[in-house]
Amino acid sequence: MSAITTHVLDTSRGCPAAGVEVELEQLDARDSWKQIARGITDADGRLRTLVPAGVRPTPGTYRLVFATAAYFESDGRESFFPRVIVIFKVG
Repeated sequence: MSAITTHVLDTSRGCPAAGVEVELEQLDARDSWKQIARGITDADGRLRTLVPAGVRPTPGTYRLVFATAAYFESDGRESFFPRVIVIFKVG
């Protein structure tokens, strides 16, 4: 299992959010975000492959960027948030 995983739920429908594109980025020494991985949530709304199994992320600041507008637009719904960003640190 990846050291960084995510689980996305569609609370408007009460089910997992399958098919959400997710990017993993790391803040570099110049305070710029560098994409290090990307993927799409599975049928259970999970993405377990952002970091290869057995590989520990280096210490630093990371963010997950969820393409929520594309997810909602794929079945004709509008999204208040075009993207959702979660920033976190790994020590």
